[in-house]
Amino acid sequence: MLAGLEWLHAQGVCHRDIKGANLLITKDGQVKLADFGVAGRVDASAKPAAEQAGAPVGTPYWMAPEIIQMEPFTTASDIWSLGCTVLELLTGEPPYFELRPVNALYRIVHDTDPPIPETADRAEMQAERQPRESREKALSPVPETAAHSTPLHSPPLAAA
Repeated sequence: MLAGLEWLHAQGVCHRDIKGANLLITKDGQVKLADFGVAGRVDASAKPAAEQAGAPVGTPYWMAPEIIQMEPFTTASDIWSLGCTVLELLTGEPPYFELRPVNALYRIVHDTDPPIPETADRAEMQAERQPRESREKALSPVPETAAHSTPLHSPPLAAA
């Protein structure tokens, strides 16, 4: 999936709705990114119709803070969603899933760091997943400090 995300970002495109439900697995175990319905060009000056109507696009629990705040999206927005998806795959739920969507959106914007459940650390240790620091960097609420797909595409995260 990271190879596909890296390629997509190199083309100047953000997916903007990365989540477990938008991942497909081939018969030989390759992970493919699906559902490009809200994808957008990073350098595009025109916003999609949904944003022009005043509604952020994506799925609440996986939305990056800048998307919720209707700020310009960047590739870092996808990395935030990727971090939420990693937690979803490790624990069965994205951050704030116990909250109603509107409450989750508020917390995503206002919390300094999203919660990383201890169960994610246990699952990580059992599966030898990426270190906690990689998850925290992927879930940085500041787009400028968030990880990018290229460095994430090298071990140990790529082994996950």
